Amino acid sequence: MTVKSNILVLDPATSYDLVTVDDVILELQITNPSDSDKALIQKNITAISIAISNYCDRVFPSERVEETIWELRNPNRHGGGLYYRHSYFYTPPTTFMHHHHIESLYLRRYPIISIDSVYVDDIPITSDSDDLSLRIDRKDGVLYRLENGYQSSWHFGKSIVATYTGGYTTIPADLQRAAIRWVEMAWFFAGQDSTVRQEQVYGIASISYDTTGGSSSGSGSTKTDAVPSEIKLLLDPYTRDWGFA
Repeated sequence: MTVKSNILVLDPATSYDLVTVDDVILELQITNPSDSDKALIQKNITAISIAISNYCDRVFPSERVEETIWELRNPNRHGGGLYYRHSYFYTPPTTFMHHHHIESLYLRRYPIISIDSVYVDDIPITSDSDDLSLRIDRKDGVLYRLENGYQSSWHFGKSIVATYTGGYTTIPADLQRAAIRWVEMAWFFAGQDSTVRQEQVYGIASISYDTTGGSSSGSGSTKTDAVPSEIKLLLDPYTRDWGFA
């Protein structure tokens, strides 16, 4: 079964920047920053905040969203035409109930702050609390379905729709540290040769150069290529190999 998750943002965050210009200026110990200095820092903050979000595959500031989970139909060719079929245990309608199942419901915006509603095939099933039908792992954004207090699967035919608020109202200190450190690195390397990958000075200079033409888009590159190693160490606790089981 191929399950798809779609997010509709109902109440967007006011900013997706993980730190402020003042945070970075304090770290850099700039006493009299010019307007151009502040503009450059702000530009780096925004770009690096996006890069961190992409690396961790999540949005960090809290937002109220509607998340819809459904099964994708599999395309198949028959003769000269293209038709779609559901997984082998899907029975086309009159009813959509209980044709698919997933063991745990992983929501994309976490930690979970509050849950407005969860609908399974348009039927409301829960409130914003642990009860006999639900367990909520707020920290990791996982919902467990219960039957008579025992863990069960999420059974659905059409979709599961969760409306909730998730993310951080205050960005964690170590995540802020990762952003500040990366912006600091960008500040000190601004204007330098972009092909330089390593530089050592122990009385004699030793400089290593990038031989790929300064691009990470070549064969074998991934979205993690541009993230400095020391930044990855701070970000890895915020990644999740999430999915549906």
